[in-house]
Amino acid sequence: MRAWTPRERLFLTVTIGVIVVYALSRGWGYVAERFDRLEQRIRRNDRRLRQSLRVIRQRADVLKAYRALGQRFRQTGTDEEQMSALVAHVQQTARRHQLRFSEMKPLEVKRMDLYKVFPLRLRLEGGLGPIKRFLSALQQGEGVFFVDRLRIERRSQAADRLMVSVVVSRIFLNE
Repeated sequence: MRAWTPRERLFLTVTIGVIVVYALSRGWGYVAERFDRLEQRIRRNDRRLRQSLRVIRQRADVLKAYRALGQRFRQTGTDEEQMSALVAHVQQTARRHQLRFSEMKPLEVKRMDLYKVFPLRLRLEGGLGPIKRFLSALQQGEGVFFVDRLRIERRSQAADRLMVSVVVSRIFLNE
């Protein structure tokens, strides 16, 4: 084999250099593109991780609130005992607001998949202010009653005496 001339060696070196530069530029473009995709994935996963950590930190508070609500809506006795306690609670609340009952009738307990509804039909007499405060106390108090039906009639010509027919209910979780 003959020896290469300096001109041929220079040409070979330049050719190899051009090929290497071309290969590196193509390879670098691929590497840079891949690097950008990996960075995007890292940022996306980092956001997800921060959200998950925030949810995990809030988990304890949510569980605490859930347990408190669960205790508030947990049935403590049989259906009859629970209905009796509800009647006593409604009577006590009505007495506090100077209302008179003409009728209080427990209705049939409705059983749903996850909870039971304990309805009561009430007929009471009093002024508008005490009736409003009574219904508000039932809805916002410890019992958390729902007003299902409400009918208000004037008892006499005087606007201060009203006869109210109302169906209130309370929900308890099934055990």
